Amino acid sequence: MQSRERKEEEVKQVRTPIGGQRTQLQLSEADQAALDEAGFLPRWINDIGGRLEAAKAGGYEHVTKEEATSLGHGAVMEREDLGHVVSRIVDKRTGDRAYLMKIRKEFYEEDQRAKEERNMQVDRAMRSVDQGGQNIEGGYTPTT
Repeated sequence: MQSRERKEEEVKQVRTPIGGQRTQLQLSEADQAALDEAGFLPRWINDIGGRLEAAKAGGYEHVTKEEATSLGHGAVMEREDLGHVVSRIVDKRTGDRAYLMKIRKEFYEEDQRAKEERNMQVDRAMRSVDQGGQNIEGGYTPTT
């Protein structure tokens, strides 16, 4: 006779067909929902040019193997400096890896607002680009 825990675990598992459409970097709906419920957004970040360090400085954290079980054991990498983290090789020729990281939704939204403000500044500057501060006929004029 199966224990109640075992039955609940079997009910929670979602079958993913082998021939189903899913990329190697795609989280299952259950893993995605768990991160979402915890208030995080996941992003793959390439380990080149100091991007991991920049991401950490910006509030990103590594996703653990327990948070991304749908990617399988092959996605889990042990690093002395990081512990068990989720990563994938993204360039077989060079061996470059991308790491699955997560950021709090409030940090992400704050970053998006800052980007939008910079974009608006560029738009305003482009609208008044001639010497006299007049709009150039036929020039770029966004509608906002």
